[in-house]
Amino acid sequence: MVEEKKKEGLVKDLAEKVKRGELTPKETKAEVLKMGLHHKKYEYKHKKAISLFITTGILLCFLPAIAKFSGLEVLRFFTQLPLITFPPLAIYAVVAFVLFINAIGFYGLHLRTKKGGTRDEDEPIIHIKEGPYAIMRHPNDFGFALFFFMFTVAASGQIPFTVLSIVGNILFFIGFPYYVTVGEDELNLLKWGDEYRQYMKEVPRFNFILGIWKWAKRRSVATNG
Repeated sequence: MVEEKKKEGLVKDLAEKVKRGELTPKETKAEVLKMGLHHKKYEYKHKKAISLFITTGILLCFLPAIAKFSGLEVLRFFTQLPLITFPPLAIYAVVAFVLFINAIGFYGLHLRTKKGGTRDEDEPIIHIKEGPYAIMRHPNDFGFALFFFMFTVAASGQIPFTVLSIVGNILFFIGFPYYVTVGEDELNLLKWGDEYRQYMKEVPRFNFILGIWKWAKRRSVATNG
């Protein structure tokens, strides 16, 4: 355990040097990469699981459409699955929600670029816990993943939406963003150690409803002393 602790909090000294003006953002990013803390190395650490779940999820979502337009007898069963339809208002609501979540996610990326110490949204060395990061640990990944769900709902008039679409969206979500953010959390633990471990306890990965409740609770405690 002691040995593991030594491998955490690796960017603390860099963050202090940036705050004191001893390192430029460019120099800081170079140091981070020298330490082997490149985000892609960890985001795709579980690439086999990511590929499996995403591929399977997409296939299930499009299988009824493939069966419908190909006319293959072997796929006929999938053309007989009950369709799930969405009224226009529901589709508009889904689109609006996904765009709103992505706007929040892009604001989070802006904060990481502006205040992260490296001028790079992907390689921050200062842990940002404000804005959307006070509610969700990975708002941008959550938002990007929702685009696929939005597409399957919005295109349901042309691409049949069935129970397979529900299963497919769940599998897609497990592949991205879940497994991607598992790797990101591992990277962030290396960067910030106990600070990030405590943050993981306070702020959920994607559950923004729970995140808002926890945020409000922390605010209430802080306000009331």
